[in-house]
Formats: sequence, structure tokens, C-alpha cells
Amino acid sequence: MVNKSSFIDPLTRPKSKFLSLFASANLRASSRLFRGLPPLLLWLSATVLGLAQPLATIQFSAHSYTVSEGAGTVTLSVQRTNDVDTLVSVDYATADGTATNGLKYTAVSGTVQFAVGETNQPIVVPILNEGSVEGTKNFRVLLTNASEGAVLGTRATATVNITDNDSGIRLIGPVYNVTEEGGCVGIGVVRGDDGNYPVTVDFATANVTATAGIDYEGVTNTLTFPAGEQFILVDIAILNDAVREGQWGRV
Repeated sequence: MVNKSSFIDPLTRPKSKFLSLFASANLRASSRLFRGLPPLLLWLSATVLGLAQPLATIQFSAHSYTVSEGAGTVTLSVQRTNDVDTLVSVDYATADGTATNGLKYTAVSGTVQFAVGETNQPIVVPILNEGSVEGTKNFRVLLTNASEGAVLGTRATATVNITDNDSGIRLIGPVYNVTEEGGCVGIGVVRGDDGNYPVTVDFATANVTATAGIDYEGVTNTLTFPAGEQFILVDIAILNDAVREGQWGRV
């Protein structure tokens, strides 16, 4: 019950002041009534009685984030809404998806803390730039163990998509033209990865309408790109057989 000595006559006090004091008295009485209850149950009980504001809600700003393999890092934003007048925290950790820790990103874990009034905190994850052609890979970041006074929102897990910046080894162009008297044709081969490591690729010609040994000299070889080298030119000898044959295709 409310102590009579603390009762304020509503006829002699402003209405807003009276309501404030009345709520304060009720809160003191309720705290005696719910003393010893767990914090969450205490908060729920106080909420039912209209004596508490919603707990702080902690979650990511988005369900997914996208970053290029060459970006170096990705930053995820963790948001705190509702109650911003208390110190709260939440744990976080990364988990492999199709991206592997140590190959595509570096795993991180820790605790994010929100001081009074703070509503946003960053989580930074290192992204590794490797030379394999793999397409888009992903990993997850999870929020867990919200501290007393806070709950997790619906976006407690975020997915990070890492887009590949490597395009592999390819011919510069699909078609090359040369006259029979030209002597040779140069075929450009380029590697589209970062070029940090030596790589090899097999290279071979094949007849279409031109015949190896008559119209050109066939080539079968293994091309080696040293680290740092992005381009190799392969010369294919063209044979002048002095026979009128028109235009021939070559692969």
C-alpha cells in the first residue's frame, strides 16, 4: 500500500505532479512486492502494471551485407533501440557458410557494449583477397547473450556475401584474322586473378576448316604465368601452301 504520509492531495498539487508522485509511490510498492524475482520476470511484471518501458532491443541494421573480395574489411552495424538510458552489451561471433575462415575471411568474436545514449556500434571483419575463381561466398555473424536490460531483435544473425574479383585465365578475343602470307598470328592469353602466385594452363590448337601441317602449325603446350605476370602471347605459325582455298577458320 501507499504510505499515507506520502499522499498528495490532487486539489492542492498540479495534476502532472500528482500523477508523477503517484506512479513513483506505486513503483516503490511494486518493487517490494516483486523483490527477489529474476530481472526478466520482474520487468514483465512491471510492464503488465504499466510501470516499465520496453527493454533495449539489440540487432543488426540489415539481414545481409555484400562486400568485394578486394575490400579488405566489411563493417556490420549493430543497433540498440527502445531503452537507451542503460548500459547494455551483446556477444558476437562469425561462423562459416560457403566462405571458409582463413581463406575468404578472418573469424572474429567479442562483445559489443552500448554506453548510455549510444544506439549504434560497428563490428569489423577482415576479408581475405585470394586468387581462386570461386564466385560469391558467404559467412554469418551471430549475436548472442544480450545482457540484463536488453533482448535480441529479429535480426540477430546477418549474412555477409563476398563477391569474387577473379575471372580466371581466358583468351583475349574469340576470333583472330590473319592472311596466309602473314607468317604467324599472336593469340593473347590473360589471367584475371590477382596474379600473386604462379599458375599454369594447357594450350592447344584444333582443326576447324584449316588443317594443321598444311595451313598452320599445330601447337600443344603448357603456359606458365609467373607471379605478377598477367599476359602471355602465343605465336602460331601460318603456312603459305600456295593453294587457292579462300578463307579458313582456326582454333
